[in-house]
Amino acid sequence: MKQRIKHCAICKVDFSTMYRIRYKNPKEWLFVCKECLSDNKKDNPNYTYGGTWKTLILTLFLTINFSSYSQKKEFNYDESILLEYAKLGIKEYDLATSKKSEFNKNYDTTKYLTHGRIIKDCEGISKKIILFVFKSKVGKYNASTYIVYSDGVFESFLTRGYSVQSPDNELNYFKNLKDGEDLFHCGI
Repeated sequence: MKQRIKHCAICKVDFSTMYRIRYKNPKEWLFVCKECLSDNKKDNPNYTYGGTWKTLILTLFLTINFSSYSQKKEFNYDESILLEYAKLGIKEYDLATSKKSEFNKNYDTTKYLTHGRIIKDCEGISKKIILFVFKSKVGKYNASTYIVYSDGVFESFLTRGYSVQSPDNELNYFKNLKDGEDLFHCGI
């Protein structure tokens, strides 16, 4: 697997972990390093967190018992590996928002919805997006993760979090999404 590095939009240094933020121009998403994130986050009303990008060189030796109950794909991907990313994405979201994470206890990670689509972003560039939705076992909030997939590997989280929308409704929303709208926050 090739190693991928991004450059911090502020200090211009290469890093293997970057944070997607808005800090000055509310329409522009930038990847920044941890230090620049800290410098621009505090007391900034324009600050918005948009996910974490990490270079990953990893070999997994796992026995995974899962059963997705809606697996339509517009392209091929290794669902078992991306399922692990989806679960980690929700846990990381919990940490970033200071929410107490009880994801494994409160969500059924063996039965979930997943769907892969190719969608054009705000600039008209085709992106492979994969949705994973996990149904809550204890409450009304369901967890979902949208993953950007590129060159056969995880690229980044597009969005992740919790919603009162049912897993079936979240899946239908994603299936019917028009290119460039809502998911990429075009025009914001």
